[in-house]
Amino acid sequence: PGRDDKHYLAVARVASVLTVVIGLLLVLIFMRQQSVYKAHATFTAAVTPPIVVAILYGILWKRYTPAAALATVVGGGLAVFVSTI
Repeated sequence: PGRDDKHYLAVARVASVLTVVIGLLLVLIFMRQQSVYKAHATFTAAVTPPIVVAILYGILWKRYTPAAALATVVGGGLAVFVSTI
């Protein structure tokens, strides 16, 4: 908080580039599917469980921090990714 607009613009640009790179890497992973429907279903099945766990822990556990939520989503995503290889 309190930084100038140039800082926020730089952060937004970096976040945008990282999002595009991650999206392109996901294309390489999911293009092995037989159809767009199966690729979408696989992606949804891979992303949903860690996010649901983070949301439920956030609701039910008062000491569940934002750092723990990030670790849950990243760790869960990596575990699901490893299980699909």
